[in-house]
Amino acid sequence: MFYESIENQVRNVRIPTLIIAGEGDPLFNAEYIKRLLPTTPGARVVLLPCGHEGPFEMPTETAGLVEAHLAAYGARPAKDATTTRTAVS
Repeated sequence: MFYESIENQVRNVRIPTLIIAGEGDPLFNAEYIKRLLPTTPGARVVLLPCGHEGPFEMPTETAGLVEAHLAAYGARPAKDATTTRTAVS
């Protein structure tokens, strides 16, 4: 399997960052996440009891974490697309 580190890509991230990883993830395990933290200032890490595909394995928990993270910074959910459409005649 080809693997490339993302450490250089996250080095310049300067926005609030939520890192969600699975405790049983063979690629982005706790040891790897610990190496990323110094390169991503202010990042928050949550390890879920799952593997590599957390959003599929634990969708409710993943969604709740993302919603809480966004809410902490004042982000609001998008309006329903059907209420923002304009009728064209």
